[in-house]
Amino acid sequence: MIPLPPVKPHGTFSLQQLTFSPSGDWFAACGVDSADNLVKVEIWKIASLLGASPQPSRILSGSEFPPSSLHIDSLHGQCTAVAFSANGMWLAVGTFSHEIAVWSTATWFRVGGQAEFIASGSLYGAKVGGHGAGRYIDAPPMADSAVNAVAFSPDSNRLAYSTADGNIYLWSVTAQLPVSTISVHSGGVLSLAFSPDGNCLASGGNDQTVRFSCGIDSTLEQRALTISISPESNTRLLGESDDWYNFAQ
Repeated sequence: MIPLPPVKPHGTFSLQQLTFSPSGDWFAACGVDSADNLVKVEIWKIASLLGASPQPSRILSGSEFPPSSLHIDSLHGQCTAVAFSANGMWLAVGTFSHEIAVWSTATWFRVGGQAEFIASGSLYGAKVGGHGAGRYIDAPPMADSAVNAVAFSPDSNRLAYSTADGNIYLWSVTAQLPVSTISVHSGGVLSLAFSPDGNCLASGGNDQTVRFSCGIDSTLEQRALTISISPESNTRLLGESDDWYNFAQ
């Protein structure tokens, strides 16, 4: 093994959460900057740590929206959760201030807006090809309480995030589907994990229970991706999405 030098963030940065990318090429250090009380995510390349004075390759604040976007939002409070998707294409961060942010690692643009239309075969630079010439993508909505945990499904198509008020939100990364809310805990949900096939989600809460929630239609999301965006297909999606809310403990 080659010992790596310690990573030293800048003086006003308080580190709170860490995660490696699936490839192991970089890691994300998430915390709060006391200089402005904003959440920052430092992205470090592992290869750069052997340099004389390693520095993060970039620092994310939550305001990295595409040039056409009117958003300028930064993240506030404390960083409470951070995770890469299994395919390495997405990075998600949750905060104590109820915020959830997702970036494409291809461009480091943050997903934002309401039902933004993506005209090409990619989403913010992430290669998803083969799903039609265009479709909509919605930003994950702000939670009603502090975000405690985030987890991507094994196929990287869904993001689950849980909160201090006992809710779990399921957001579709690459399809225009309503956000599902699962409420199976009587207290805050502290941890999340998908099953290997992505059909079940385990959650642990401060009510001292572990719950298992399983979708009754695991093919809905894939079918949604193959439907071209039109008034007829939107109606079809809204009808089918009723099944997405039905989870069994």
